[in-house]
Amino acid sequence: MEELLHHLEELPGRLPELPILIPKDDEPIPDAVVQTLGDFACPTCPSRSACQRDYPLASKLRQEQHRHVKSIQALRTSLWHRFQEKIDVLQQFGYLTPTAHLTEDGEWARLIRIDHSLLITELLRADAFNGADPAMLAAVMSSIAHDDDRPGAFPRISSGLASLLGQVRKLAAALAPHEDPPLLRADIAAVTERWIGDPTLTWIGLCKSTTMAEGDIYRLLARTLEFLSQLHTLKDTHPGLVDTASRAITSLRRGVLEELP
Repeated sequence: MEELLHHLEELPGRLPELPILIPKDDEPIPDAVVQTLGDFACPTCPSRSACQRDYPLASKLRQEQHRHVKSIQALRTSLWHRFQEKIDVLQQFGYLTPTAHLTEDGEWARLIRIDHSLLITELLRADAFNGADPAMLAAVMSSIAHDDDRPGAFPRISSGLASLLGQVRKLAAALAPHEDPPLLRADIAAVTERWIGDPTLTWIGLCKSTTMAEGDIYRLLARTLEFLSQLHTLKDTHPGLVDTASRAITSLRRGVLEELP
C-alpha cells in the first residue's frame, strides 16, 4: 500500500481533460456529425475548432468543384458525339476515308468554312453552277446566306435563276437529315441578281426597288461577298467557278460597297 501511495504522489497534480464521445445506442448520430468525423483525423485534434469554422465554406467549394467537373465531362461527351456525327456524315458523302483521312474531294471541300458548307460542296460536286453567270452565282449565295424570313416587296427573278434555285432546294431537302436547310428565298436572291447583273444600277435605285431596309441590303451583300470569297479559294480545282466568282465580286464592290474587305 505504501508503495502505491508513493507512486500516486509522483503523478502530476492535474491530468489533461480529453473529450470522450460516448455514442448512444438509442439515438442516431446526425449526418452532419458523421460527415465531420470522417473529414478530420481525430475528434480531439487541437485544430478541430478552426476546421469546423472553415468547413462549411470548404464543403460548399468542393461541391461546386464536383458540379463543374461533371458539367465539363458532360460537355466533352456532347462535343465528342457531335464530332463523331460529323465524321460519319463526311465519310458517308465521301469527304473522309474510313480511317478519317481526307479524300480527293475532301481536300478542296475543307476550304469551304461557312454556314451550309455541305450544301455548297454538294452543289459543286453536282456541277450545279456550270453555265451560271456572275449574277446567278451571287444570287444563289445570297439565298443561302440570308437567314431572315421577314416579308417584303422585292424585284422579280429571272427564269434561269428560278430554275437554279429549284435545283438548290431539292438538294437542300435531301441533305436536311444532316444539315439544316437555309431559307433559300427567291425574292432575296433577286436583289443580288439585279445589283450584280446591272452595273448601271445605283445604290439608291437598288434601295428603291425593294422594301428591304438599306442596312439590311448592305448586310446581305456583305454576307454574299463572304460566301463568294470562299468559292474564290478553289482556284486549283474549280478554275471556272473561281473566274465567275471573281467577276461577281468585282461587280458587287461598287458604290457604297467599294470598301468591303
